[in-house]
Amino acid sequence: SKRKEGTTADNALLHLRDKTTIEGICQMGRYFISRYTLKLIQRKFPTLKCIIAIDFTPEAFYGDKNCEYVTGYEPKDGTYYCFKFFTVALVVKGIRFLLFAYPVYRGDDKIKIINQALEFLNAFWIKPDILLLDREFYETDVFALFREKRINFLMPAKQDSHFERALKECKELPAVFQAYEISNSMKESEWVDLVIIEDDEHEEKHIYGYVTNIPVAEYRDDVLALRDLYKQRWSIETSHRVHDNFRIKTCCKEGNVRYFFFVVSMLLYNLWIYINLFMNDWKVENFEIKITADELKNELIDFFR
Repeated sequence: SKRKEGTTADNALLHLRDKTTIEGICQMGRYFISRYTLKLIQRKFPTLKCIIAIDFTPEAFYGDKNCEYVTGYEPKDGTYYCFKFFTVALVVKGIRFLLFAYPVYRGDDKIKIINQALEFLNAFWIKPDILLLDREFYETDVFALFREKRINFLMPAKQDSHFERALKECKELPAVFQAYEISNSMKESEWVDLVIIEDDEHEEKHIYGYVTNIPVAEYRDDVLALRDLYKQRWSIETSHRVHDNFRIKTCCKEGNVRYFFFVVSMLLYNLWIYINLFMNDWKVENFEIKITADELKNELIDFFR
């Protein structure tokens, strides 16, 4: 649409609106994510642990808030509403390869969504050793689910009054608090480990923490390894930013069409990652971007012309 004046992504709306379903689009995404591809990637970047990143990705929305799939979100770009997509990615050596995306309904249960992701991973014979999540999943029910399924996770801690009390008890940093209690409004509790770190990577020192159920023995001698592990969630090229480069710009208000565009952009992003992986002469340690997102888009446009 950027190359031909007068043509926009919305021209596809009338064609796609009545010919796509949420489940059909989900199936399309699965079709292009094969076990064979994942095996190639895992051989390219061998790792002892299978690391999976789970996120919510919002797309700002400015129309009627009662549209299907539109949900509330923190104020951003002049709106309180968005389409939101749940994404699951395989993380190897700091590279994110998107596996699964699904639209999130208003009020969707996080337990249901996570179980959906785990079922998808199981279908591809992927057993996550560690899940990397953001604070949107900071709930007792989520922690209980991971405990019951024996899945290790790593998540930023909420810096609330509970965190501040723990910080005051610290004699030195980094510090590890085992059996850190997380409670909800129903007075239900779960116990996780809290790790507090003082980071001096930038000009000003920054104190923050993680909650996790990873056995302390695995990081006791090198607590900063958790920080480096969580950084992989953002990948070497800050994947959300590059994924945005493949987004199909639209004002469409149809949830199924927006989801279709999102999955197409996800698959194009994966193609970009895949090409760069196999242009690196199998040198795992020195991975670098050989072809930019814009270069790939131009090649695709020339191909279709």
